[in-house]
Amino acid sequence: MNQTEETRKYTRYRCEYPLWIIDSELMDGEYQLAEVHNISTGGLFFISQGPLQVGQVLELCVEIPEGFQMLTLHGRVKHICQQGEIYHCGLEFEEEPDPSYLNLFQSLQHQMTAALA
Repeated sequence: MNQTEETRKYTRYRCEYPLWIIDSELMDGEYQLAEVHNISTGGLFFISQGPLQVGQVLELCVEIPEGFQMLTLHGRVKHICQQGEIYHCGLEFEEEPDPSYLNLFQSLQHQMTAALA
């Protein structure tokens, strides 16, 4: 395998959903707005304008249009790539997502299949 090939445990799904980030360690009620760019059963990748730290524990609220409710997820920042004022962040979920999250994947899979047909 060459270095450009990725080995992923879970399939990633591209998306663009609003994301509210709450720092679970501070619990001060503050949040920052970000955007999810891809999502999988194990975690998600998002872009934020606020600084975050590797290892930081976050509570995330993802707004899913298409009739889904707001999803609340918990995870730990695994990596960050800063480009100017923008932070590209990978987050690993701390616990298995609830069934509403799994319904999201079914919807994304259906949308991708329909778009390819």
